[in-house]
Amino acid sequence: MGLKYLTSKKGLMTTLAYLLKDETDADLRLSCINCIQSLITEPDNPSLGHELMEMVSIRKLQEYADLSKGELKKVTLELISDLTEVLYRRSQP
Repeated sequence: MGLKYLTSKKGLMTTLAYLLKDETDADLRLSCINCIQSLITEPDNPSLGHELMEMVSIRKLQEYADLSKGELKKVTLELISDLTEVLYRRSQP
């Protein structure tokens, strides 16, 4: 129910992408990435991955991962993997 509610909110992915790009606090960035992961892997909303990619590229996510340490690095790399999988699945007939 919670994810369905969140995915119905217009502009949520834009806000999360903004936080991901501009947030300097590692804990807040980690929470943001966890939320994005939950949203893009939800099978009912495959367009959210594309929406995120319009604002933050895989290359930029990789830069964030390279600059991060510990759990933040791990979760950022997981997000890249999840996003790549979601985009690949969406491109299949």
